[in-house]
Amino acid sequence: GMISQNGIPKPVYYAMKMLADAGNERIDLGEDATSGEIGAAAFKGSAGTDVLLFRQKMKNLDLPKKEAIVKLEMDKAPESVTVRRVDEEHGNPLRIWEEMGKPVSLNKKEVEDIKARSTVTEEPWPFTYEDGILSVKAELGVNDVYFIRIR
Repeated sequence: GMISQNGIPKPVYYAMKMLADAGNERIDLGEDATSGEIGAAAFKGSAGTDVLLFRQKMKNLDLPKKEAIVKLEMDKAPESVTVRRVDEEHGNPLRIWEEMGKPVSLNKKEVEDIKARSTVTEEPWPFTYEDGILSVKAELGVNDVYFIRIR
């Protein structure tokens, strides 16, 4: 499921929320956009342009992070670029539970602590804008998901 028996959202919950929050108009990036090691999808909506980056490896291999660069032609520099991400440090309640010593039963305070520390939040993200091209970089580990919003 997407939520643990204690009501703690799992990484897949946040990934699905990102998809649900994406703009309602899908931008065609071509067939190769989702066939590589890092996949991408883009959407337009009233909140701006959204880019979803994901790196899926079914065997959960422990590989080094891989850089992805998103480039978009734009008439003017964006007001802001933000990101929500699911990775080792964000949206990962399992890591927090393991740091707690893997308690068999969680009390209410522990559940609330895990929820608070693993919540995925929107954060400002660095970008460059030169000659009508916006560039945004991200480094994705295995099974990471990044939701980039450009306003």
